[in-house]
Amino acid sequence: MPKWAVGSHYGPVLTPFQMQVVGATLELNPLLTPVPDSGPGVEKIHLRWNMLMESSLVHRSCDPLQVSWSVGRTEPASFPRLTVLKIVSEQFPWLIEIKARDPNVGVTCGEVIEAIASAMDKLTSRSDYEALPSSLKRKVLEAYRYNRSRNPDVPGGKMGEGLKRVDFLGQMTAFGGLEVGREVVKKLCNVVAPGFVVLKCDKREFMTQEEVRAQQARERAASHAASASRAGSIRSGRPGSAASSQIGIGVDVESPSGSEDEHSSSD
Repeated sequence: MPKWAVGSHYGPVLTPFQMQVVGATLELNPLLTPVPDSGPGVEKIHLRWNMLMESSLVHRSCDPLQVSWSVGRTEPASFPRLTVLKIVSEQFPWLIEIKARDPNVGVTCGEVIEAIASAMDKLTSRSDYEALPSSLKRKVLEAYRYNRSRNPDVPGGKMGEGLKRVDFLGQMTAFGGLEVGREVVKKLCNVVAPGFVVLKCDKREFMTQEEVRAQQARERAASHAASASRAGSIRSGRPGSAASSQIGIGVDVESPSGSEDEHSSSD
């Protein structure tokens, strides 16, 4: 039976603790794993995504550039299938916990990407920023300003004010895949815990004109789909979902045109 078959009728779904008890070895869906540095001539199918961007702009490497990722979104993220996955990274200090929407299916690839996107979009706390050494603070502020510029590889002003987690990545915003990195997990968590995986962040590459046009096409398609969904909700009498707001302690910084040395943190 295929490991990555879609649905609730393909084998058990375990908790991380149960996986440890039965001695199962965790494997990750190949869609979510890094591209090997070297190997066979045929390129591994993988996901391309600048984590600054919305999850609707994720692209599967074998699809046309203008096509947003859909094939494989509902496949299980791991084998055995798990009710919970937890993500750590050497690039940021936060834990990303992903709970399966359907415990009979387990965490899916799409849920992994959505969870990462949601986590990266959160405002940081003042303590996160103040804990950085001065050299990293400067790099984070540089990233903050660039991410809100008009360059095609960043969201620009729609990111809003306030420092976000993704700003802490600097230029390392390319999704590099997930790994079952036991040594990295042990270094970051002081213990090798079941159900923990490591997010690899890569340096984003300069976009070609063809890639810029393809991304713009995916953005238009995503916007059209969202508008159609809202219109359908209104016609059917179902209330549309209200836009979620983020409330918390953020870090105030100067606007992209402001002076880098003059910034303040909100209490």
